[in-house]
Amino acid sequence: MTMNCYKLHNERKIKGITQKEMAEMLKISPTSYGNKERGMTEFKLSEIKKILKILGVPFEFLFGDGEYGTL
Repeated sequence: MTMNCYKLHNERKIKGITQKEMAEMLKISPTSYGNKERGMTEFKLSEIKKILKILGVPFEFLFGDGEYGTL
C-alpha cells in the first residue's frame, strides 16, 4: 500500500506547515522529508504515525482512494 503523496502535500500546506517544520517535527532532515513527500523514498512507520497525528487525519486519508479512502 502506498501513501498518497499529493494528499500529504496538500494537507500539510492547508495546515500551514512547511517542509522544514515537518522535518523538524519528525526529526529528519528537510532534504529527506522532501524526498519522502515526493515519493522518492518511503516513510518509516514511526514517521507515518507522527504525520497522522500532526495533520489530524486518519490512516485512510493518506492511504485510501476517497476523501477518507477505502482500503
